[in-house]
Amino acid sequence: MPRKKTISLKRNCPQRSEAEADLLSEEPPESSQKIHKVHHDKDDDNDLSVVAVETITPEPGQGDGSSSMVEKDKLMLMAQTIQTLKQERDFLRQTVLKLSNRGAKKVKKVLDTSTECSTSNTDEESMTSSSSSDSPDSDIPRKKRKSHKKTKRASRSKSTKHSTRATTPDDVLRRYNKVFNAYKKEGSISKACAKVGVDRNTLALTAVVAEIQLVDAEFYRSIPKFRTKEEKLFEFAKRCLQSLTTDLKSVIENAKQERKLLPIKYKFR
Repeated sequence: MPRKKTISLKRNCPQRSEAEADLLSEEPPESSQKIHKVHHDKDDDNDLSVVAVETITPEPGQGDGSSSMVEKDKLMLMAQTIQTLKQERDFLRQTVLKLSNRGAKKVKKVLDTSTECSTSNTDEESMTSSSSSDSPDSDIPRKKRKSHKKTKRASRSKSTKHSTRATTPDDVLRRYNKVFNAYKKEGSISKACAKVGVDRNTLALTAVVAEIQLVDAEFYRSIPKFRTKEEKLFEFAKRCLQSLTTDLKSVIENAKQERKLLPIKYKFR
């Protein structure tokens, strides 16, 4: 609450000097003053005028309350932001440490494996060198293995050479004769096909073309010729099979039973 302060009573004298009037009318410079009430009282003996001056001195902290609250809020926000930043910093440090530890472990594993591989290779080399120095006949199985691989490669190359692809009816007839000669020696069609390098199914697809040429060449000439650019060999074989007569079919079957032809059945896709 503001404190009220009354200042002196002033007597109305008929004559006063200007200096004294100024001294009496001066207000104290320290506090803000406000004239609250003016009372004029008259006594019987003396004419007195009472001047009541109210001095209002503001209490400390009353005017600056709002500004202090704003400053407190700012300080609280700053403290919270600092705390969150510290927490984020600690979290980032932990993640960096974890990642660095993982990378170091991986590098260690790679180094360990490389050292193990190098030691094992050196051990194997030393063992092989010692065994070769101890036994002079150790090179013999290696030579045998190499020769065995060479024979396998040679057999494969031979089979690929023999397995020439038939593109015309004349090629079909040559291939059929080769398989038939091998069949006479081996006694089975599968072995004969393996020896010549022909698949049994492909042979069965085009066997009719060769059989008609071997049994009745004139009838084969009556069949429309093979169109190389328009049809395939198995399509031409289908046309040959469809053009067979009953008499020719019976002749082919008898030749198969007498082993003059391959005992193979027709297979079409």
